[in-house]
Amino acid sequence: MKYVLIVYAVLLILYPIAAKKHTKLYFAFVTVAISALAFFVVPLPTTDLYRYTNMLGYFRKKDFQWAMSEYGASNPAAVVFLYCMSLLPDDRFLPAATAFIVYGLSLALLYKASKRVNASSGAVFTAFAFLMLNLNYCYVINVVKIYIAYAVLAYFLYIDLIENRKRLLCFAVYILLCYFHYAVMLILLLRIIFLVTSKLKGSALFITTIFIPFVLMVGYKFLDNFTGDLSLFVSASDKIENYKDYETFGTWQFLASVVRVAVFFVIGIVVPVVYNELKNLKRSKGVNINLGTASNINQYSIFCMYITLSVITFMTNYQYVLRTPYFIQILISVPVLFILSYLRSFNHRYYGACSFLLTVESFAHFTYLLIYVYGTLDFSFVM
Repeated sequence: MKYVLIVYAVLLILYPIAAKKHTKLYFAFVTVAISALAFFVVPLPTTDLYRYTNMLGYFRKKDFQWAMSEYGASNPAAVVFLYCMSLLPDDRFLPAATAFIVYGLSLALLYKASKRVNASSGAVFTAFAFLMLNLNYCYVINVVKIYIAYAVLAYFLYIDLIENRKRLLCFAVYILLCYFHYAVMLILLLRIIFLVTSKLKGSALFITTIFIPFVLMVGYKFLDNFTGDLSLFVSASDKIENYKDYETFGTWQFLASVVRVAVFFVIGIVVPVVYNELKNLKRSKGVNINLGTASNINQYSIFCMYITLSVITFMTNYQYVLRTPYFIQILISVPVLFILSYLRSFNHRYYGACSFLLTVESFAHFTYLLIYVYGTLDFSFVM
């Protein structure tokens, strides 16, 4: 725990010094520092990381064909990744690579968003702290697959929904990620639904958003009753069902997830309010505002709301409730920067209060992680 606290404290203290004019380089430094710390983590026998490091040992003794035949039935893309990791001389490259991918892509998304909305250094710092202090470092390096899938998915959702580029490539990546971790299928289902619902406006959009979780539940039931030959879907349905039996999901974990969902819900409500204010300013006062970017972020925020509401629908699925808020945490950097940038640009009286509340929530959640989660991390600084 103390090593995580020290590294995070140093990174946050260095931000005003290093990141004001060199944000991109600073984010790269943060990614390397977080990944270097992950290299020295000691896997506990109860974690997925421990199981994956054992798999790497098997892969080194066998060939790729054996690896795919034994482990590739439901997540073949993940097996390809793990087999590539087995070619490296040290198992500790796996948690380091996981941290590098997850934090690297998350911070790259944050950086791209900051440039798109022309965010101030203070707004970027608030969003940076909101991301770093809320994203669960222990889960990222110990669970591995799902957080790599989430980080890649979040990055391409940004390209898809905010930049409106390379949509075919993005959907190809979404489908590939389904073969990396089955949890992506639920998000892909929502994205497909959003292709239609994103064209709706007014009350129709509101009603649709409210009922999306029920549509998702219907999709889950379809997977649950799927009797075809596609082993990926059968495996996913079985695992989702089995997660209902988890008893390790304690009160504090549940409350932390509930708080995350509540925060995301509030952010999702504020974004369309800000967007409508921007439209009114442009129409009534002729203020020079790029409504194209604002419109894209508003649509993106609605999609984030779909995912947030899905957590409520799957409240009995412990792992979905536990993990999905950390995926939304990566996505939500864009709406947070959008809100802060608007408040800052127009000297809004709520800018200080908004930044303060986000910062307080970030440190409160980080305190929870230090007490209840990061204490399970063990490090051995031996090369």
